[in-house]
Amino acid sequence: MTTVNATIKILRNSEVLRILNISRSSLYLKLGEGIFPPAISLGDRAVGFLAHEVQKTLVAMAKGADKEDLKTLVILMIQDRQNLSEVSNYE
Repeated sequence: MTTVNATIKILRNSEVLRILNISRSSLYLKLGEGIFPPAISLGDRAVGFLAHEVQKTLVAMAKGADKEDLKTLVILMIQDRQNLSEVSNYE
């Protein structure tokens, strides 16, 4: 596994929807299919997406990744969350 040494940036639901230019229900379909990385909890009633995971997923989509490729990518990204190192600057 690779250790991620990057600034962690969180994207809220509305930002992800704007970036992907899809509806909320389409995002939830992608999440349900396992072809988009799940959000992380930010508190009792708040979630956000890791910006670097959204970016990796978009790059894979642009390269023509199929659903199985995306599922594999999502699994690997979730595993890599355990290797996130502490960072000193947040955006």
